[in-house]
Amino acid sequence: MNWAPILIGITIICYTFAAYVFLAQVMNIYRWITDWNYRSEDNFFIVLQSLCITIVLVIIGSVPLCYI
Repeated sequence: MNWAPILIGITIICYTFAAYVFLAQVMNIYRWITDWNYRSEDNFFIVLQSLCITIVLVIIGSVPLCYI
């Protein structure tokens, strides 16, 4: 059985979710910079956690590419 299409599909799904999370956090960072009421430690840690999730999704998406 050829696993390449399945592995490429997993990679595309992970990269798509990572791009979505990253773009959402870019908007949060922009709002955090421009709106003084939005600044708090809670919002900072939400952005930090989401950026870490983005890094994890990119790593998970890169692993199947190593097997092709």
